[in-house]
Amino acid sequence: MTLFGWLAWGEWRSQPVRNALSVVAIAIGVALGFAVHLVNAVALDSFTGGLNKVRGSADLQIVGSSGRGFDEEVFARLHADASVAASIAVASPIVVRDVVPTGDPGIALRITGADFLRAARVTPALVGRPRTGPDQATADDSPASPVNGWFDADAIFVASSLLDATRRVGDPLDVLVDGRALRLRIAGTLVEEDDDAQASSPANPTGSRRGVHASMDIGGAQWKLDRLGRLTRIDLRLVEGADPVTVRAEITALLPPDAQVVTAADDAARTGDLSRAYRVNLDMLALMALFTGAFLVYSTQSLAVARRRAQLALLRVIGVTRGRVVGQVLAEGALQGIVGGALGLVAGIAFAAVALRFLGGDLGGGFFAASKSRVDLHRLVFAAPDAAVLFFVLGLVAALVGSFFPARAAARAAPAVALKSAGGDASLGRASPWLALAMIVVATLFARLPAIAGLPLAGYVAMLLLLFGGIAAMPSIVQ
Repeated sequence: MTLFGWLAWGEWRSQPVRNALSVVAIAIGVALGFAVHLVNAVALDSFTGGLNKVRGSADLQIVGSSGRGFDEEVFARLHADASVAASIAVASPIVVRDVVPTGDPGIALRITGADFLRAARVTPALVGRPRTGPDQATADDSPASPVNGWFDADAIFVASSLLDATRRVGDPLDVLVDGRALRLRIAGTLVEEDDDAQASSPANPTGSRRGVHASMDIGGAQWKLDRLGRLTRIDLRLVEGADPVTVRAEITALLPPDAQVVTAADDAARTGDLSRAYRVNLDMLALMALFTGAFLVYSTQSLAVARRRAQLALLRVIGVTRGRVVGQVLAEGALQGIVGGALGLVAGIAFAAVALRFLGGDLGGGFFAASKSRVDLHRLVFAAPDAAVLFFVLGLVAALVGSFFPARAAARAAPAVALKSAGGDASLGRASPWLALAMIVVATLFARLPAIAGLPLAGYVAMLLLLFGGIAAMPSIVQ
């Protein structure tokens, strides 16, 4: 242990910048991968929380497969079928339209039309609270009792975040619906508000719009928003003891081709798929950074072994085994990996916090509108430490892989020859140029292969082969 410390400290003291660069490269790779994981976890947690808020206590949902939803006749079919009707406690019809307030293109307003009397029992977050002014509620403020303001055709209930010094309760709200101007009246706010519920607002490809949720009576929504005779979804709460699987099968038999029944599990799967492509791409970039770190460790260790040929040979002469020499070089590389991995985890948390603060959970990609979440990042880190351990281990493995080949070369060197050498022969062997050429050719072929399961897996392999092929070709090019 004393010998290891003496040799390792001597190497770090003689080449501090080179070793520090290797540590930084490992740290960057770990930080990028861990930050992407944290940002995605927070975004999905926020987005799923928003969906659950809007979904309420619905056990099943009938949703349309097209942008215009499905025929409202489906609602009548549910109650006409005796078996299905007996299994449903509440069926809440919903109409959803995405509009843009006139003169405020920075807001993406999602208007949900609902039967408030039914929605109060299934999705209370959609119920509007009529108000006579910005701070005064009407005498009857209960979401469970009829309020005249609910049923006005032009009355809209908005999230408080939409109200400011220039937009108050009672003011008109002009919006654009398919390029057509429409004037509504802000009649109040939502009964149950939560900024996370805005995660279900429409995503903007540019990521520049702030999503805001609003609701209005379903009759007015169908008329004003050009959805007469159409529904976007129907939220269903089943009676106690009803089998969701059986009810789902019975309802499916009643539905037209443009409608389907989904569950909360289906929503969660779609939420994950929504961001899968960008998550995988960012993870691959992080792995490429780790590969680069491994190459820097390899370069550092190769130069260190070449410079210490006589020193390592002397150790062999006095009785140190080849295994101990390999262990020494690997331990020095592992030290770089441990330090780099620890720094990377800390930097990853910082990167994730900055990204969530300024870009949101989609990193500006527009997948999760208004998802600049307030979720406790540190709680998420300590709640799932397996991810931190995984990325730390990846950094350590990258450092060990980068140290393995120099360690093997140091152990194979003949002690007598190394002692006589003044260090001029720094060559530790090089990959065949034909191997490098083969990897580049195979990478070109892989780059032309189609996606697998919706992911460009062959393209990722091509990137890896190009990286390794370029590295393997460098000694021959320099020679």
